[in-house]
Amino acid sequence: MVDVSLDEVIARVIERTDTSEQPVQSVGLRRVSARGREQDLERALLNLVENALRFSPPGEPIDIEVRRNASIVTISVHDRGPGVPLELRPRIFDRFFTTDSERTGTGLGLAIVRAVAERAGGTAMLEESERGATFVLSLHGVTESG
Repeated sequence: MVDVSLDEVIARVIERTDTSEQPVQSVGLRRVSARGREQDLERALLNLVENALRFSPPGEPIDIEVRRNASIVTISVHDRGPGVPLELRPRIFDRFFTTDSERTGTGLGLAIVRAVAERAGGTAMLEESERGATFVLSLHGVTESG
């Protein structure tokens, strides 16, 4: 595990997913690093943003927010879609669980997100939200760069 610049990871994810029809934007702290594997953190964040894009109405932005509290950094991905129904919440991080009726997904995206977070000593969870869904990665071993 190494210190990973979250600014760089988020910038690459935004570059891969942002469109004029569906904006993806970073809000919150800058110059924050987290302990982990860069490729894994990028894959986890990309999975969260791709899910958010899939469930959000056209034109509604996806927010990626970074916050820090002592030695914990959180990366939240918030969409403005319909949210996650209560009855599905206990299973959404399970391997091969999908709500994709068109079967374009494998049901592995959120399981990968959880595995990446746990491998880095952190957690992945769904946070209650008034509108849409907010998925949060909490990571340990935070250092401030620059």
